[in-house]
Amino acid sequence: MERSITLQASELFSRLSHKQLTNSNYDLVGEEKLIRGSTSNDLSPTQCMYFSKPNASAFVPNSTESLRTYKLPVGKPKTKDSRSKKVIHDKSKVIGTNLSEGWRHHYVPATLDEVFKLNDLFLAVDEQLSKDAIKADQSIVSLRRILLLLMTIPLHPTKSYTFNIIPWNNLLIIDFDSTEDELVEGLQKLGIDKKERTPSWVTELQYTGFKFEEAVTCRAIQEEDKITDGESLSSFYTFTRHQVGSVPVYCTAEIDATIKGNSNLASYIELKTHTKGSTLDYGLTRKLVQSWCQTKFINGKYLSIGFRKRDTTNTHFKLAAIKTYQTNDIPDIVQAYPIYMNKDDKGSLITCQKLLRWYQVVLTWIARECSDKKTGYKLRYCDDKLTLAPLSSTIHIQKEKIPSWFRAKYPTTT
Repeated sequence: MERSITLQASELFSRLSHKQLTNSNYDLVGEEKLIRGSTSNDLSPTQCMYFSKPNASAFVPNSTESLRTYKLPVGKPKTKDSRSKKVIHDKSKVIGTNLSEGWRHHYVPATLDEVFKLNDLFLAVDEQLSKDAIKADQSIVSLRRILLLLMTIPLHPTKSYTFNIIPWNNLLIIDFDSTEDELVEGLQKLGIDKKERTPSWVTELQYTGFKFEEAVTCRAIQEEDKITDGESLSSFYTFTRHQVGSVPVYCTAEIDATIKGNSNLASYIELKTHTKGSTLDYGLTRKLVQSWCQTKFINGKYLSIGFRKRDTTNTHFKLAAIKTYQTNDIPDIVQAYPIYMNKDDKGSLITCQKLLRWYQVVLTWIARECSDKKTGYKLRYCDDKLTLAPLSSTIHIQKEKIPSWFRAKYPTTT
């Protein structure tokens, strides 16, 4: 591809009905070629490996030392009698937790560059390549948070994103370009450089997530492991594989906790915080849909949301309630509050399965259009358009984004 090509995002999304996708060939938009492949009802990911990061610079493969265990009940009890007094007591103890305690002194969030860096991804890919486990002629590799941005574009239609599509041998690396995205533009309007930290009210909200995790997991943060910056926390990751059409997709994903102390996909649970509300509304619906999409990359079965609210003095957030969802129930739950990509187009109704199909179509399109192993591409979403255009210098972006040790160990064959 020597010229840029564009997809009209909302038009494509509106056409992704179940009937239109039962055929393996479907037209994307206008005169675009047919994408040949099929979509499935699930990504069906498998875990290739996992690793712990006791600190920011560590990478310990096949270690669970940094994996936390969720200490509250999950799922639906068979009877009221099956709920033990101990479980009820444990839950009651964490309700009311001060979720703001210490944030002014112990928390400095990571920069965008730190959040989207690819170092651990290449270490995980190296582990698999050394075992000859990545064999396909073309494999996509990325971070879950980057793939999640692509999957949820219809959920955030007014935002803009930029990605680099970087070839290296048989790998197609999807990288988030944190120099061009809308978040950076928003911070710059506030007089904050992208390498600086975010405003205090944002960091307090982010901090409540860490405090909620600390409150509901057995592995409490040790004194020497306090939240002093966005890179200091011990963390646990999985490296998974799923299939989109004929293309395998690999990604790293940080795991909040496990429900059984096991390091398998079925045991992992996502932890979120949200503003306390009495009913399902626009904000909670979006949170549930976004979280459902996030779990699809790891086949997660459970989501726990800690609902926060200001205390009576309005000086800090406290934990007001906790609700655990089974992810299979979320698609039905969110139907009670319909949301749309385009409010004037009823065909743009957002459903969980529709976002999954959107993701599969977009990744198939990327894999097809970016098959030239010598050329990298810039992928932009802005003003309802997805645009792919060749990079001005593929070699430059390869040197910038791919670690020198990886390039030396796996030199390009093109």
